Amino acid sequence: MYKALSLYQAVNKPSWALSDDPWVGAAEVEATLCITKTTTTCCQYEKVFAGAYGALIKGATMHNLRAGYLDIVDVQKVSKTGGLPRIRKYDLSALGQQCVKRATLEGERRFCGNVTEELTGAGVEMSDRELQATLLDLRTVQCAHVTKEQRDTALQLLKKQYVAFGAQCLLFDRQEAATAAELQASRKQKAAALEPTVASSATTLKVEKSVPVLCGYTYGSSGWDDVDVLSVVEEQVGAGRYGLWIWFLKPRTWKPSF
Repeated sequence: MYKALSLYQAVNKPSWALSDDPWVGAAEVEATLCITKTTTTCCQYEKVFAGAYGALIKGATMHNLRAGYLDIVDVQKVSKTGGLPRIRKYDLSALGQQCVKRATLEGERRFCGNVTEELTGAGVEMSDRELQATLLDLRTVQCAHVTKEQRDTALQLLKKQYVAFGAQCLLFDRQEAATAAELQASRKQKAAALEPTVASSATTLKVEKSVPVLCGYTYGSSGWDDVDVLSVVEEQVGAGRYGLWIWFLKPRTWKPSF
């Protein structure tokens, strides 16, 4: 478009003909947007998988915005083939300077903890997730871009995460064991309910009482059948049948009644 408009303006000399300044300003704005495009893409699409790379991309973006120059498109060398040729420009226009300042301030407010409306030059702040991912990701495990304090902080954060993970695993195992025990008890209860019930019948035995008997004489409710006990004992002892007299019970025969 630059070449076409330049040729048209050279031939027709319209009143609205553009000078080189608007083209340079547009190129500087495009160069500023080109610096932030990688960070913008990362923030929009790679939040889950770029935990360790997030701080690196943000740091590179802030470094390029603070570099003091822009790699703008060389509009005079643009062709239909190949990529966009660029040239490094240090003496930025007022439009380019304002664009870079606003982009840098927005980057500091988003990535460096700046809450003011002025540039502070603060470094990129790393979240707990980014610090832990830096130690776990093999691509950033050397931690060349973090300080010793940040490495120590990341190590402590990982220890807490491991403890929390272990506690969660222990809780899960206990819940699984409790569930298995409840299931086993339920199965036993169901099995017991399905077993046949055997009715137990109690057998009552009727036993007749025994009554005391002495030498053939029975002791009843009214005594020894009106017999003189002492005379009976003396008679038996005198006959020599017993060395001493014995008092014993002779049980009667009994039959169970079913």
